[in-house]
Amino acid sequence: MSSPRWEPIRLPLGHAPLSQLDEHIDRTFDALLGAPWLEKAAGWLPQLDVYETPDAFLVEADLPGVAVNDLQVRVDAESVTICGSRSDTRRDETPHGAVRIERRHGAFCRKLTLSQPVDRDRIQISHEQGVFRIRLPKQCRQDD
Repeated sequence: MSSPRWEPIRLPLGHAPLSQLDEHIDRTFDALLGAPWLEKAAGWLPQLDVYETPDAFLVEADLPGVAVNDLQVRVDAESVTICGSRSDTRRDETPHGAVRIERRHGAFCRKLTLSQPVDRDRIQISHEQGVFRIRLPKQCRQDD
């Protein structure tokens, strides 16, 4: 016997005016979060995963639609900055326009602080199916 799904925020249908208020709040947030000015102000940030092994930091970034030539990786003392851009790929194939646009485009920049310096001369970058993999070998510590 299965129990009904519990939705603590949603009100049962037919409980006017509270259900109308709930729907109005949903529409307001949808309009606000989908507003063009918010997209331009917030830009877009690619999703990243960062791993650490004993000898390196590994960064995986989901960047579909970003060309290898449009990606810059800068390494400073103990940080790595990944910047790039993705072109607008909107299509004008339909006479009435798009129904929904969710994929972001434009420039992005992510800065990650690392727990120790990396060897800038041995950085490796690979790209496969829209995922960039950046291997940042740790700098060998020399004991005095």
